[in-house]
Amino acid sequence: MNYWTKEEYLRFIEGMKDNNKYYYALEILYWCGLRTGEVLALTESDFNFAHHTVSITKSFQIIDGAEVITKPKTINGIRTVTVPMSLCEQLKEYVGQLNDGERLFLYARQRLYKELKKGIQISGVKGIRLHDLRHSHESLLIHMGYSAFEIAKREGHKSERVTYYYAHMFPGVQENMAERLDAERSDGIE
Repeated sequence: MNYWTKEEYLRFIEGMKDNNKYYYALEILYWCGLRTGEVLALTESDFNFAHHTVSITKSFQIIDGAEVITKPKTINGIRTVTVPMSLCEQLKEYVGQLNDGERLFLYARQRLYKELKKGIQISGVKGIRLHDLRHSHESLLIHMGYSAFEIAKREGHKSERVTYYYAHMFPGVQENMAERLDAERSDGIE
């Protein structure tokens, strides 16, 4: 499994800042830990900007050459993720510039991967895959001291045993994660 440290990610994303079309998709992948298909399926209606959350209920795929919106990878993939406040505010502005109801990112994973590769070349960080941004998010949360169970809930992992364990969790864990991620993100923004 490959991943970037926060410092590597910040070096990478610095070169992507002027390209909103890809910048925000990459930001969501890293700071929220979503799967690529989940990010590519997002529409304005998935966001609750007042509560700084995004609802994950679908995934974008290309199947037999056709663009298709499917259900998330697992039943636990249907979830609400709290977004770091600073990112949520930027997304609110970005989403306001788009046509209501359309996907926020009107391209496929291959196009996003090409942009990732360009950013890697520009920044000089080690090469990773798009899915490794999810691993980078998980690594950051582990480094911040969150348990595997808390992370699994945020990530929408499928283990039934882990899901059973979550029954006792209170909703504040997601908000605390997003607040701490916001502080980490703000550290890197000048």
